[in-house]
Amino acid sequence: GKRGPLRTRINGDVAWVIAETEFMGKFEEDGAVSDVDFVSSQLAVLSREPEGWRIRSIHWSSRPR
Repeated sequence: GKRGPLRTRINGDVAWVIAETEFMGKFEEDGAVSDVDFVSSQLAVLSREPEGWRIRSIHWSSRPR
């Protein structure tokens, strides 16, 4: 995959990290080959604790390009 730039937003003790990754190529499973062409979006929500940043939620989704 080709990762795009990470975008980070911080508001007080909460942070959001957003990224997109483009996938294009071939996928082989059990001898069958299929084309792959999609964009995956990733979102992580973090909170700042006394011990440091903690991941609170991670979400992945994808869509055809």
